[in-house]
Amino acid sequence: MKLFRKKNIKKKEFNNILEFAKEVIKQNNDNYSYDAKLNPEEHPIIDVIRALGLSIHSRYVNALIKGYSSSLPRIDMYNYLFDDTINNKGERFYDIKKDVEITSKVVMDLNKDLLLPWPWERKRFINNIASIGKGRFWGEWEQDDINHYVTLWLPIGIGWVNGGNHSISTGIIKGEGKLIPKYVYDIRPIYDYVVCDGEYFWRTEDETIIEKVKNTEMAAIFEIGRIMTENNLCYKSIL
Repeated sequence: MKLFRKKNIKKKEFNNILEFAKEVIKQNNDNYSYDAKLNPEEHPIIDVIRALGLSIHSRYVNALIKGYSSSLPRIDMYNYLFDDTINNKGERFYDIKKDVEITSKVVMDLNKDLLLPWPWERKRFINNIASIGKGRFWGEWEQDDINHYVTLWLPIGIGWVNGGNHSISTGIIKGEGKLIPKYVYDIRPIYDYVVCDGEYFWRTEDETIIEKVKNTEMAAIFEIGRIMTENNLCYKSIL
């Protein structure tokens, strides 16, 4: 009974998040109907995604500060979304997604964009926090083209971090720094093959289960991407 109740709660949370996202889009559209001269820097749905994603990153930062250095898995699609075999042909996520040519528009701001570093080593994090910043030992935060390895997913605007986890986390905490992702992927084609109902990720072609939802916030972010696709919305309007 307790397990059933927990499933219901998680699915309700998932549905509430999607409803919230749809209402934000609707309210934004209504605002334009009153004043067509509005010119926001970014669509407010990106703020919703960032709010959800920051809660994930905060868990890792708090764990390190509290002394649980290796208690959490790395943040990637396998640990937070689903296995990437998405159809009966054996095609995987990376076979279906589209590469996007990196342009000058693709600059991520650590102060407001959603990057998901996963700092894991307490001493290294202490050194970064103590040393990065204006007037500090290592100076102001700046991108290291060798160490900082970020993959950006569109349309949702998530920056998955595969290198530079501790320094990028420090930049997020300090609210400073900009970086250009190493790779940019358009994941909109994935929505033709995968759907999430808040409890499971499913293959659409035969309605078989890919994987159970591991993280409600990330599952909801994935489905918000579908809503964005249906409404022709994208992070920084790149696509």
